[in-house]
Amino acid sequence: MRRFVMLTAVSLATLALAGQAARQAPSSKEGSAPLMVSFTDLKWTELPERKGMQFAVLSGDPSKGAYTQMRKVPAGTDNPLHTHTASSRA
Repeated sequence: MRRFVMLTAVSLATLALAGQAARQAPSSKEGSAPLMVSFTDLKWTELPERKGMQFAVLSGDPSKGAYTQMRKVPAGTDNPLHTHTASSRA
């Protein structure tokens, strides 16, 4: 019985926190719907520093700040340790 009560309390607390987080999440008209784009419709550009890799910008502008991109990476590509700026989402 104690286990059932504890499980119920934890479940209710989790639901309450999830609901609160959802209400506090920033909302914007731009990000409210999923972005659906065919790979063939994207404008692919070769990465100059990584031969064979290509990228396509999905949103934003890399030269002006925050942006989101999709990358094509050939199988077997060596991707050494590296960092990303705070403004990029890959």
